[in-house]
Amino acid sequence: MPEQSPFSPVQTDTAHVKAADVERRGHRIEDSRIRWKRRLPWIALLPAGVLLMVVGGWFPRAVEVVYSNGIFPVIGQSLGLITGWVPFSLGEMLVLAACGWIFWRIGRAIAKVVNHSRSVRNTLKHMAVNAVAVASTVYFAFVIVWGLNYQRQSLAEFAGYDTSPATVKELEDTANALILRANKLRSKALENDSGVMTLRVEQSELFERVAEGYVEVAKAIEQLEGRYGKPKGVLFSPLMSYLGISGIYFPFTGEANINTTQPDCMLAFTACHEMAHQRGIGREDEANFLGYLACVKNKDSDIAYSGMMMAARYALIALAETDMAAFKRVRANVSEGVLRDFAAIRAWQERYETKIAEVSSAVNNVYLQAQGESDGVKSYGRMVDLLIAEHRSDMASRK
Repeated sequence: MPEQSPFSPVQTDTAHVKAADVERRGHRIEDSRIRWKRRLPWIALLPAGVLLMVVGGWFPRAVEVVYSNGIFPVIGQSLGLITGWVPFSLGEMLVLAACGWIFWRIGRAIAKVVNHSRSVRNTLKHMAVNAVAVASTVYFAFVIVWGLNYQRQSLAEFAGYDTSPATVKELEDTANALILRANKLRSKALENDSGVMTLRVEQSELFERVAEGYVEVAKAIEQLEGRYGKPKGVLFSPLMSYLGISGIYFPFTGEANINTTQPDCMLAFTACHEMAHQRGIGREDEANFLGYLACVKNKDSDIAYSGMMMAARYALIALAETDMAAFKRVRANVSEGVLRDFAAIRAWQERYETKIAEVSSAVNNVYLQAQGESDGVKSYGRMVDLLIAEHRSDMASRK
C-alpha cells in the first residue's frame, strides 16, 4: 500500500468528527421525536371550545336555561365557597405561578440548546406544540367554567327591560335624573384635603358590604340569586393601572379582582361590575348596568353614590357625543363635589396613560369581539340604553 504523503488532504468522516467533538465536550445532541398523538386530545379541545361557543350563539335560550341558570351557578358558587375564605386573590397568585412556570420552561429549553443537547429547530417545534396544547386546554376550561355566559340571553330579555331606540330628550332626561340623585348622595360623602370623595371605611370593609345590593337586585332578577365570594384587592394593582384595567373577573377561581389604586368614588362600582361577571353576566354593558343597580340598592350611601355617579358619567359622555347643547344644560346641574370626583377619575386615568395601556385596550377589544361583542370596547357605552330603559320604567310607574 503506498504511503500517504504528509502533504495530501486528510480524508475523514465530517459527521463523525462533529459528533466526536460534541462528545468530547460532554454533550450530545439528542433531538427527540414530537409525539403528536399524545397531544392531539388536548389540541382538539380548541375546536371543541370554539364549536361550543358558536352553537351556543345559535341557541341563547338553551344556554340561558341549561348553562347560565343550571350548570354555571353550581360552578360559580362552588368556586366562591372554596376560594372565598382566602383573604388574598388566588387568581393573582395563579397568574404569577403560570408566568413563573412559562419562564422556567423557556429557560430550560434555552439551556438545552446552549448545552448542545437539543437543536434549535427541534426545541422550537416542541415549544410550539406544547404551547398550542396548553392554550387549547385553558380555552376549553374557560368556556366550560364561565365563557358560555357570553352566549346567554341578553339582560334586557330575561329582566324585561325596554331597550328600544331612545330620543335625545329621553337621554337628556335620564342623564339629568341621574345627576340630581348623584348630587344628593354626594352631599352626604366625606372629602379628603383635595375635596374629593373619600370612603368612611377601609377598602376591605367596603368589599364586605357591596354584596348586600345584589341581595336586593336578585329579588327582581332571580337569575342573579346565589352566594358568591367577596371582591378582593389585587397586590399588583399599579400594574393593572398601567394596563388600563380597573378590575377583572378570574373565572378559574371565581374571584372578582379589584384594582385598589383607583379613586374611592369608583371602587364600589368596579367591585359590583366584577361581581356581575361573577354571577354569570358576560357582556360588559350589562355588567356595568348591574354594577350601578347593585350599588344604588345598597343601604351604604358611599356605595350608592359610587354607582349613581358612574352611571351619570356614562350618560353625560353619551349625551356629549349626541347633542352638545343638551350636554351643557345637564352639566350645569352637576354639583361641585361631583365635578371634583369626575376630575379625580380623569387625573387617575392620565397618570397611568401609556403605550402599554393602549396595547392592553386593543387586546381587550379583540377579546370582546371574539366573544361575540361586535362593538368591542365600545360596548361599554351601550349601558346607557339600559339606564334609559330603567328611567322609562320609573316614569311609567309614577303615572
